[in-house]
Amino acid sequence: MAALVASDVSFTHAGNVAPTLRGISIRAEAGGVLCLLGPNGSGKTTLLRCLVGLQGGGAGIEIDGRPLSSFSEGERARRIAYVPQHGAAVFPYTLADIAVLGRTPHLGSFTVPSPDDWRIALDSLGRLGIGHLANHPFNLSSGGERQLALIARAIAQDAATIVLDEPTASLDFANQTRILDIIAGLATQGRTLVFSTHDPDHALAAATQAVLLKHGLVLAQGDVAHVVNDLTLSALYDVPVRLVSLGAGDDGFGPMTVCFPVRRSSRLGKSHNLREN
Repeated sequence: MAALVASDVSFTHAGNVAPTLRGISIRAEAGGVLCLLGPNGSGKTTLLRCLVGLQGGGAGIEIDGRPLSSFSEGERARRIAYVPQHGAAVFPYTLADIAVLGRTPHLGSFTVPSPDDWRIALDSLGRLGIGHLANHPFNLSSGGERQLALIARAIAQDAATIVLDEPTASLDFANQTRILDIIAGLATQGRTLVFSTHDPDHALAAATQAVLLKHGLVLAQGDVAHVVNDLTLSALYDVPVRLVSLGAGDDGFGPMTVCFPVRRSSRLGKSHNLREN
């Protein structure tokens, strides 16, 4: 059974005439990673917010066959975690304070986090490479550090489904790689992961399924290997796109596929160690 399902989901923002989403139906499987790809304004963030019930009231969304709208707020928080694009804090919370907020759905009323809750929160920060910043104020941290703290909060929440809106935004190359590895690793634990990105290479690196979204419509969806290709990406972004395979070398790394926009001046395709798909 699919862990997270959207069936014929449409949404129009207040004041807009044209809908942002138009009859979207997608499936995110338990133990898999679903990536949303699409240009700016395609509806990725709106769809993710609908998936977690922040917009649309949960209409058309199911978790393990149960309507999202039937969950209490506490039940929903224990089942699904959401990482927004940006986080802001007025008060000088530390990164550890932000991470331990992920334990809130597991606490009773008027209950403070236990030592075990703090351990889980600190472990999640350490897993993301920012354990040494546990006592650093969130509002004085860099955009990348705040993003990592929000992801740590979601991990500490221990929800079976995690939805992330552009989790690699504001992160440097090393941290982008770390996040993609963590996303893939969480899926191997049986969790359901859904994330959006502007970079098709991230879908190729971490996702098992992909949904290509354009003008609020699904352009294509399915296995990454079948959906993310030259033709679909070119149609999605309205620029010529080429996928190439990097063969396994003597360094022990296996083959991988990457994409790039086609330019007349590009020399990438002339490299002898690149093979077009």
